[in-house]
Amino acid sequence: KIKPLYDYIVVDVNDKKRIFPSLFNEKYVTAKALAVGCGTDGKMLVTPGDTVLFPVNSVIKAKVEGEDVSIISQTDVLAIVE
Repeated sequence: KIKPLYDYIVVDVNDKKRIFPSLFNEKYVTAKALAVGCGTDGKMLVTPGDTVLFPVNSVIKAKVEGEDVSIISQTDVLAIVE
């Protein structure tokens, strides 16, 4: 289990949904937010369970205790998909 700090969001990139299939030529994807930090100003707009739209190249990949983790910043989130 990982708890992101500040405005970072742990996302499940394996749960990607291509809502806009060829519109963006895979430059943008959606993924489910698994965990969110507390925000830099104490306010986060994204909550766990939200599906967020973000640029593919904004993902920070890491390995924590043998598990692949993908993290993005709230500032990279373009929209929450409802």
